[in-house]
Amino acid sequence: MVNHYPNGRILYKGKVLTCPDYSERYPCYNSTCRKIGEWVYYYQNGRVKQIENYLRVKDCSSDELPDGTWKYFNESGILVKQEEYKEGLLWTADVARFYHHDQLAGEILVRNGIRDTIWHIEENRMNFVLNGDFKVYFGPPQQITGDGQDEIGQQIPFWFSNNRNTPDYYNPYRRFKNIPDNMDHATNENYDYVGVILYHHPTKRYSEYITGNIFPHLEPGKKYCLNIRIRLSQNSGFFIDQFGGYFSDTIPSPGLVSPQVSFNQKLNNRNEWKTLCAFYTATGNERYITLGSNGNLKMATIMPIVPVNMSEGDYNQSAYYIIDQVKLSADTTDCSCEIEDVAVQFTERINFDLMNPADSFMCNKVFVLKNIFFEFDQSDLLPASFEELEKLHIFLNTNDVSIMISGHTDHIGTPDYNKALSLARANAVSEWLIKKGIDKNRIQTEGFGADLPLVENDTETHRAINRRVEFAIKRN
Repeated sequence: MVNHYPNGRILYKGKVLTCPDYSERYPCYNSTCRKIGEWVYYYQNGRVKQIENYLRVKDCSSDELPDGTWKYFNESGILVKQEEYKEGLLWTADVARFYHHDQLAGEILVRNGIRDTIWHIEENRMNFVLNGDFKVYFGPPQQITGDGQDEIGQQIPFWFSNNRNTPDYYNPYRRFKNIPDNMDHATNENYDYVGVILYHHPTKRYSEYITGNIFPHLEPGKKYCLNIRIRLSQNSGFFIDQFGGYFSDTIPSPGLVSPQVSFNQKLNNRNEWKTLCAFYTATGNERYITLGSNGNLKMATIMPIVPVNMSEGDYNQSAYYIIDQVKLSADTTDCSCEIEDVAVQFTERINFDLMNPADSFMCNKVFVLKNIFFEFDQSDLLPASFEELEKLHIFLNTNDVSIMISGHTDHIGTPDYNKALSLARANAVSEWLIKKGIDKNRIQTEGFGADLPLVENDTETHRAINRRVEFAIKRN
């Protein structure tokens, strides 16, 4: 069998065992033939690209089995890789080399059919996310041609895409041709990051995710600190307010349907990095972290922005973000998202199960509902809120009390607008509880807008504290 390039040069040639539905019009389509003997592939310049060897099979019910030596050559004709197969089993090979900066960091080897990894650098055990700074990558450290179609698992170790999309990888030692820069690197020559599309305007649904390995696996009930650096690419034509992290003990299904950690904030920072930070309490044995949009783009606020650079592909038609320094630490004492030291004026509820409404001090005290999320600048509840609301629902089902739900905003916006928004958000919580069977006469709502801040509205951290939904217990 021989196939040719459009210019007439040979693309590949080899012998086959033809099967009953073989057709010369569609050679080796699906299972219509089996490769046997030596197969040779060529570059368009006529040089040999790859040589494969297959075991001669008896009939079409047999599998196509590699057997013998496989060789790979570059366009200059130099042998760059060699593998040995024994009846379909990869027996001897240097599978891959990976680098840290421009130095060899490790090798994946196969010897006598056994795969092993040899490390040449000391691993960083302070971060539970393996290769969380993206500094280790599959080599070589040189400029290569990239079309943005390689899966992330082919570019860096310990990361992959759980929906088989194609996030991009960048560093100064392994530059891609035809892939535009995402920021000015003049003042940041030492960079290593991954690029992901969180929203794709032409399709309205395409979104990329990256999944990383966690080691050691997480301990049940233990609190961890998660930090992620993120930045909007200068090539982006849109930004989004939906980003999150999902922890799991198995490889997750595509997408983030209900991430345990959500960052529902406007991510339009393309001139500087923003560090997102959150606490996560493990359920136990989590070994993967998946990063991406929160799963339902219909619930996201998506806004256009004028790209700084016009580029090929769909970068200008996407919310394209670059991610760096994903860190998960068991040391929460030095976590930059710690806000317990902020002097707040409310009673912090610890656990609904520990609240006893019969205690006189509980009545008329204000408790902040944690993990209640809305669409940006709207009153629609996001699914990530349901776990917290279900706890309140159970509490009301088992205790004969009424509650006052109050909504609050930060100071951005007019007073009338903020009061209307805060009341609408309080009503959204009320309506959710009523739909779950709580008597509407047991619930009152009010909206204070920005009138009752807990802290000064001087930083984004403080404004996030002031944007809240509270409830107070009333005796029936």
